Amino acid sequence: MLVTLVPNLITKNYIFSGLGSKLEIIINPVKVEADVGTNRPVIKYPAKFLKTTLKPFPAASAHIQQKLAAMDPFVIPNVFFRRPRRIELLSKYKKMKDFVQNRRNPQNSLWFQTMMNEIRRKGFVKHKHMVMYNADHVANFFECYVLDLVESMSTQGYQKNKAGDTGSAIVGPQGQLYKSWSGNHRFYAARILKIRQMPLRIVGVHAHWFNSVVGCSSRDMLSRVRCGLESVEQHYSN
Repeated sequence: MLVTLVPNLITKNYIFSGLGSKLEIIINPVKVEADVGTNRPVIKYPAKFLKTTLKPFPAASAHIQQKLAAMDPFVIPNVFFRRPRRIELLSKYKKMKDFVQNRRNPQNSLWFQTMMNEIRRKGFVKHKHMVMYNADHVANFFECYVLDLVESMSTQGYQKNKAGDTGSAIVGPQGQLYKSWSGNHRFYAARILKIRQMPLRIVGVHAHWFNSVVGCSSRDMLSRVRCGLESVEQHYSN
């Protein structure tokens, strides 16, 4: 299916195994102005459909999901490339910015109030794998996770040893750098606090950019991709 939709499929597995840590670039987060959402624009909806359809058959579902993930393309055709959204307009960014401004009194922040409203509505609120049922749980979340993140970054800058994972990004058709799915809170905090350097890991590139840096031949493809990423890094660094 994906081979038909995405001719000359070049998978993330291939690029990740070939370039590894060389996919990580150091950038100034203030210079990254837009977000494109998911790290998996090509397979996101097929994966979601299969997960729902095969819910009664968990073993088969897991097997097919694994096969689909192995085919996830690194090079994203234009038809699958999501429209960039300005970071300042994202609700998660607004909540982080408001929290930074209210970090001396987290309970006054929009983020805290939003979580409490969800508890009143549903009986609980989730953040990743954490489930919170009352104000004490939410206060502990902000004290131990969010406040610690913001305070350490404001005094020490980005500390890789404190990051759970490196944030992700996708390269656009003209070499634009767009934030994508993972590592958003740390990235938002760094951007709001005007931290000048932090890493992002490239998890996909637009097909037009890929063709412009690699050309018609697959020879030296990995080294050409890396050289192209070095140019992106230079443009988005200090």
